[in-house]
Amino acid sequence: MVRRSQEAFTLLELMVVVTIIGVVSALALPGIGLARAEQASSKAALDLVRLLRRGRSESAAFGRAHLMRYTAVGDGGRGIVQLYRGRSNGCNANAWDEITTGGCEGNVMCIDSWRGGNFEGTGRGQIRVRAPGHNPLDVCFEPNGRMRYRRGSAPRYIDTNSVSIRGGFRFQVYRHDGGTVGVMRWVLLPLGGDPRSLR
Repeated sequence: MVRRSQEAFTLLELMVVVTIIGVVSALALPGIGLARAEQASSKAALDLVRLLRRGRSESAAFGRAHLMRYTAVGDGGRGIVQLYRGRSNGCNANAWDEITTGGCEGNVMCIDSWRGGNFEGTGRGQIRVRAPGHNPLDVCFEPNGRMRYRRGSAPRYIDTNSVSIRGGFRFQVYRHDGGTVGVMRWVLLPLGGDPRSLR
């Protein structure tokens, strides 16, 4: 009678494999968390591009002016961008202060908003948006394709063609994690062009 030996792992071999998997996982976790944070930052930049494109396209579709309002709000200056639909086709013909009263919550004239916030994986990590040199900033889209803007509490919206604003507006979207700043992504809102994200 021939005896066949059974092949199997010993308990020691199994413990060594489990230990190796644990060490590799522990080494990979910080990299995975960083990759997820950068992915959240990239998604936030694309969400901002989508909101800006929506303002331009819905202005033409509805025949009414649409207002994009940026403010670096509290909560660590994460930033907020809101999109409002006007009641008429001219930027200066709308009572924007009345339309935007109370922000977006419960406001039917607010059609979209983006707010910086925490990203998954760490309680202190944030995605932030800034508009360098502009706080607050209102950009108004008219149905005829014209853009106007207003800084601070100026009474009227200025035609972007009549002043030098270097071809449009720039927003920075970035990851902020306890003093560490991740990759800076730029969202461009050019005069007469489509908003886009750059890295």
